[in-house]
Amino acid sequence: MAKKCALCFFFVFLFFALPLGAEPKITFEINKISEHRLLVHYAWRVNVLSDKTWDGCTLKISFRDKAGKEIYSIQKVIKLGLGQNEFNGTDICGLEIWKRVDKRVVTLDCVF
Repeated sequence: MAKKCALCFFFVFLFFALPLGAEPKITFEINKISEHRLLVHYAWRVNVLSDKTWDGCTLKISFRDKAGKEIYSIQKVIKLGLGQNEFNGTDICGLEIWKRVDKRVVTLDCVF
């Protein structure tokens, strides 16, 4: 009986000690470069810490209004290596959209 309990505790320990399918950790920043009469030019930088390599991931930067509704987004297909990965770029959106943005959300969808 004691051996069964010890074996059960061992498997429970392994389950919690080993991350199964751990998600990559994402940090990001988005900064306005310039503002024109109708457009905003902005820069984005995303850092992804991954515990394994991924051949194809979709990186999505979503701009949401106060109600949480997506009002603008950009998507990039990226490849992740083991460890720290950095991606950056610039884009343009309408001034009215930029003014309505309440929250920025970055998601990563790694399928294959």
